[in-house]
Amino acid sequence: MKSEQRYRGFEIYPLVYARAAGMSPDAIRQRTEFEVAVKICRRDEASGIARSRVFRVPHHGLCREWSEAKQVATEHARNVIDRETRGVSVMDF
Repeated sequence: MKSEQRYRGFEIYPLVYARAAGMSPDAIRQRTEFEVAVKICRRDEASGIARSRVFRVPHHGLCREWSEAKQVATEHARNVIDRETRGVSVMDF
């Protein structure tokens, strides 16, 4: 399964990290939470050169399911691309 998605000419790569710092292996198995970021990329068709930036998803509470975290990352990327997120932009790509 491909993790990259396309939206309005941008490539979106959800970045999902299990939060496990300082936890024992047993605790990790019982209580895994995920932190979320997203990489947004735009390729210049003529040159093939890509520009990208990683955006951390603002604290909204940690996701308990990987699929939920991926969905949150994708939604955040679309908001950034649509200029609905204050203080972040991809318009300089």
